[in-house]
Amino acid sequence: MKSLNLALRLLTPAERKTAMLLMPLIILSGFSDMVGVAMIFPFLKVLGEPEIIQANSYLSAFYTSGGFTSADDFIFFLGGAFFVMLIATAGLKILTVYVANRWLEGRIHSLSKRLLTAYLQQPYPFMLQRNSSELVANMLSETARIVSQVFRAFSEFVVSAVTLIFMVALLLVINPSVTLLAMGSFSALYAVLLLSVRRITGRLGQSILSSNRKRHRLAMEALIGGKQVRLLNRERTLVERYSQPSSEYANANALSNTVRMAPRHIIEAVAIGGTVLMTLILTARSGGTGSAAMANILPTLGVFVLALYRMMPAFQKGYNASVSLRLSSASANAILDDFRSAENLPPLPSAVAPMRFQKSIEFKDVSFRYPGADADSLQGVTFTIAAGMSVGIVGRTGAGKTTLMDLILGLLEPGSGEIRIDGRRLSHSEIRAWRANVGYVQQDIYLSDATIAQNIAFGVPEADIDTGKMQAAARMAQIEDFILNELPDGYGTFAGERGVRLSGGQRQRLSIARALYPEPEVIVFDEATSALDNATEAQVMAEISKLAGTRTLIMVAHRHTTVRDCDIILTLENGVLTSISDYASLFEGGSHITVAAGG
Repeated sequence: MKSLNLALRLLTPAERKTAMLLMPLIILSGFSDMVGVAMIFPFLKVLGEPEIIQANSYLSAFYTSGGFTSADDFIFFLGGAFFVMLIATAGLKILTVYVANRWLEGRIHSLSKRLLTAYLQQPYPFMLQRNSSELVANMLSETARIVSQVFRAFSEFVVSAVTLIFMVALLLVINPSVTLLAMGSFSALYAVLLLSVRRITGRLGQSILSSNRKRHRLAMEALIGGKQVRLLNRERTLVERYSQPSSEYANANALSNTVRMAPRHIIEAVAIGGTVLMTLILTARSGGTGSAAMANILPTLGVFVLALYRMMPAFQKGYNASVSLRLSSASANAILDDFRSAENLPPLPSAVAPMRFQKSIEFKDVSFRYPGADADSLQGVTFTIAAGMSVGIVGRTGAGKTTLMDLILGLLEPGSGEIRIDGRRLSHSEIRAWRANVGYVQQDIYLSDATIAQNIAFGVPEADIDTGKMQAAARMAQIEDFILNELPDGYGTFAGERGVRLSGGQRQRLSIARALYPEPEVIVFDEATSALDNATEAQVMAEISKLAGTRTLIMVAHRHTTVRDCDIILTLENGVLTSISDYASLFEGGSHITVAAGG
């Protein structure tokens, strides 16, 4: 029950209610199954003893009102009715399966969507602490496994359990003692089997979860690092690294499937043996094969055999559901923890109005420490950036440049101190609005396998893209001529995965156009030209310089030339702001420092 309660907590209250709405259809399906089995009894009874038609008042009344003229006609009618009932029951079962499948597949969609929402609700440090491949595995793999192995298995058990209840009720009417003996035997046998696999299922579930996450991570590393993998001839090494968790995952799944399915064969042997034993007992009690009482045994035996055939899946599915709950409890716990972590976070907004500013961005004694770190990444940083200024940020690797940039972007919030916009403290509730006013051009440009237009207006539904804003952004980034004159479909041309069909300079310009599309007042360049050659860098920097004065530009620098035209340059060392100066004072006045990537 603990594992079932854990799985049910993954569902929303609305989803639990819709699951309950399936019950009337499931009950009707089980009832029709019982009626179909019950109809075999009068059919076999009349077939063995035609004279019972007149002896039984119910059969006699039905025979007379139906206008039957012979026992053979009546038997053919009963056989036909039995056949029609079987077809109707099959149709009702197909409908039940379809409705259940719609609900189940909907839960895969719902769980993965809710997980993605929970991950995107999280603050930026959450993404720094978790591996993206683990999150993808949870969304696309573990949710499907939980639905398949838990909710599907449990729903099939519920359907079979309803059938089982109706069948047991029917058999209790026909022969209570044999029914109780059979049910007690089956229940005891399955209870023993469940207890015997209890420990191994918990270990297998944890093994499946960890190996699945590891194989997702290694697969993403191998595919995303395509160029480096080939240049370093690491293909075989990466395949072998992937092979170990993949093999572990396959073996754990094979064993878990065996644990789920093995009892079926044991129970089948017991059921067949029990049927033979019941036949022999009934034969002995009736006086042997030559006795007249054998004619009475055959209908009872037929009903029990058919009922047992319909009841066995219920026992097996009940066992399967119990084992699957244990196997999936590790995955369910992991997903439930992620849901819990987002419970008190604000919902994702549909649209965010940018927080405009007119005067300044001010850092006042700002410090920041990453979760789990022993020391601050930034310590007591204080400076002011006037609107429209161009600002460079320089420092050695590990100096704190990236941390400062993320604070300016609104991805991180100060551990102490304040960020002020136009003299007013930037509060937590205003962070999203501030982000909407900041453009970002990164060093490692991410381009999706979509059209140029969709990459410029990244994340905006295609139907909602503002063509005027998109073209204006492309013109300002000096890439519109290339798009219109050299790409086969202009803005409708697909960029290829990660922009592989574009050169480095073209990707960088496209990234600048993306940053300009929302019309931000602040643009942050994260070592945006460090991967370019000198000629291409000069071209891109010329385009960036045209934005000076119309936008507040902040550049994290890798090369001295990148910050040459900046109004002020902030120098960081070991998380401390050591100087605020212009280019001439910093690089030409004798206090030269080494500018490096990272930090």
